[in-house]
Amino acid sequence: MIGLPFWANAMFAIGIIVANVPEGLLPTVTLSLAMATQRMARRNALVRHLPSVETLGSTTVNLQRQDRNLTQNRMSVSQVYVPRLQRATDDLASVGGDVQLLRNAQHCHNLKRSESHGQGVWFGDPMEVALVEFGRNCNDFGSAPVVGEIPFDGERRRMSVIVDHGGRRWLYCKGAPEAVLPLCDRVDENGAEASLDDSRRQHVTQAQNDMAEQGLRVLGFAHRELAASDEPGETGLVFSGLVGLQDPPRPEVPRPLRAVVRPVSR
Repeated sequence: MIGLPFWANAMFAIGIIVANVPEGLLPTVTLSLAMATQRMARRNALVRHLPSVETLGSTTVNLQRQDRNLTQNRMSVSQVYVPRLQRATDDLASVGGDVQLLRNAQHCHNLKRSESHGQGVWFGDPMEVALVEFGRNCNDFGSAPVVGEIPFDGERRRMSVIVDHGGRRWLYCKGAPEAVLPLCDRVDENGAEASLDDSRRQHVTQAQNDMAEQGLRVLGFAHRELAASDEPGETGLVFSGLVGLQDPPRPEVPRPLRAVVRPVSR
């Protein structure tokens, strides 16, 4: 003991242990997180994953609803960027000629289709439903067999499918723009391929930022044709465009948000 209170001595001892035995850092961190969750549980806040407590340590505002989500869960395509336009547009009909982008939107998904009362209904992620409807409304290319898939995961932040169009195989990739764009070395400008140089990359990044500033969820799309001997890898892709989707908030959400979030004085 060094003349300090018990808990101060305990913390000092832990520090000495960690300094002398680095392997003690892992159980020390786990113990501290476990103690934090116990304190939170006494205040009726349950924690399922210990690492989430670390994230909460930097949280300034926590907004939640116990009964429903903040949004309507009715996603729709709001804006589209294709390289030939060099800007984002909400005139969705203007992209009707961008064949590969629309085929990508129609085929690159994990949805299930069911016939109900003579009409087809899609079941699955509302974002993918919105993309399929967007593609079909702009230019419906009909069905095509999906012969392969590279599934989505959190690390890659993208998914790809291989589609057979009349005996020609195409790989369609969609995902976070920062995960898709580095895989591309060309762009699709109204059916003609051009080199994806720095200037064109800047146009894409600017369009992505413009959409994100409007609260849209932005996805990047790319493709390439596969030869018979090609491996279905996500390399050497042709960039097709960006799609910005919106999910409007519920009508009752803005009022409590205004009551909680105050503008920052400068």
